[in-house]
Amino acid sequence: MSTVPGNIRIAPRRVFEGYQTIPAAPSQVFPLLCPEMERHWFPGWTYTMIHSASGFAEPGAVFATGEPSSPTYWVVSEHRPPTRVAFVRLQPEGLAVHLVIDLEALPGRASAVHIVYTYTALNETGVAALATKTDAEWGTMMQSWEASMKNWLNEHPEWRGH
Repeated sequence: MSTVPGNIRIAPRRVFEGYQTIPAAPSQVFPLLCPEMERHWFPGWTYTMIHSASGFAEPGAVFATGEPSSPTYWVVSEHRPPTRVAFVRLQPEGLAVHLVIDLEALPGRASAVHIVYTYTALNETGVAALATKTDAEWGTMMQSWEASMKNWLNEHPEWRGH
């Protein structure tokens, strides 16, 4: 990391961006973008809610994922149903991640999902962790995410009907 006058650090950053098409309207997809709902459609997802008045994603909700000895902390930074949700997460390996998900209605009760992950190294450990992030790894994660949601929606057609 470099420092410029005024003690401002210029941390390394990496942005990954992608698009998905989900066969459900934004009003059905948006509620699934919540830590509580994600455990239903994403295999292996676990979390601990730290603060939420409703128990679901909402502005300012805080939750943790990962091992209790080295958790990743998440904050819901934006929550605008049914079009945008954003999170900030702080990972134990020294990365801050800003995750923004925008939904747009498509013909035929489908949603275009625009996903942007911005990784910023917080320290030298984060610089090393950032160097390991690849387009292929991110693409595989997004394909898994999309396939899991589509599979769940296929298994739960009633969800798309409400």
